[in-house]
Amino acid sequence: MYELCTKNGILLDVIVYSGDITRELLCADEDLLTSESIPLTLMQPYLGKGYRLFVDNYYTSPRLAQFLLKNNVTLVDTVRASRRGFPADLVAAAVERGETKFCVIQ
Repeated sequence: MYELCTKNGILLDVIVYSGDITRELLCADEDLLTSESIPLTLMQPYLGKGYRLFVDNYYTSPRLAQFLLKNNVTLVDTVRASRRGFPADLVAAAVERGETKFCVIQ
């Protein structure tokens, strides 16, 4: 199950995985990965309203961050440095335990 919840844990929307999930996803662009389309589908009613979306590294991509930013949604996430399109400056950054590095995409 893929869930969209408030910070207080209130369930706003859910997608139940039942094999081929692509039929349930709303894709803004045919080139999007399934992992990018899941949060976009769940966030559809909230785009353009200034919300903040927290996700883990499975969903994170620079393309998703840019799409959400253009739609007035801030993405806060953990990342996989090996993800396609990840900023090279951050790949090379040495991050110690407990330390944070960030990148602002405009």
